[in-house]
Amino acid sequence: MLYIETNSLDQQIELIKFFSCNGEYDAIFWLFPKSKSREICDLKLAPKDLLEGKPVTTYGDGYKPHKTRRVKLTKEFFYKISDSRKSIEKQCDSVVIYKPNEEEWLACAIGHENMCLVRDESLKPELSKFGFKVTSEKPEFW
Repeated sequence: MLYIETNSLDQQIELIKFFSCNGEYDAIFWLFPKSKSREICDLKLAPKDLLEGKPVTTYGDGYKPHKTRRVKLTKEFFYKISDSRKSIEKQCDSVVIYKPNEEEWLACAIGHENMCLVRDESLKPELSKFGFKVTSEKPEFW
C-alpha cells in the first residue's frame, strides 16, 4: 500500500488527475453518511444495493453509504471534478478509483483524512515524478 498525505483537496484532486491522464480507470464518489445530496459532479446517486465497486470506508454497524454510479475517469470528467470542489469537500467521504471491470479499488482520495491510498506499489516512481510525496510506510496517525 502507498500512502500520500495531503494538505488540501486540491492535492487530492491531483491524484484523480494523475489517473485520468495515465490510463483507463473508473471512479465512484462515496458520500458521508449524513449527506443529503442526491448528486455529485452531475452524477445521480446509484441504488444502495447496486454493487459496482467496493468502498474504502466501511462502517461497523453495517451502514451502506450512498454513492454515485461508476463513471469513466477521463480528462473531461476531471475538469468537472475540479469545478465541483466545494460539493465534493462537503458531501464526499472518498473518491475511489477502480480498474475497468474490477470491484476492488485501486486508489482513493479521502478528503477529511487528508490522505490518498494507492494499492499498486509499482506506481510509486510515477506518482513521485508527478509531484506526490509517496511512502509505503503507514503514517503513525493512520
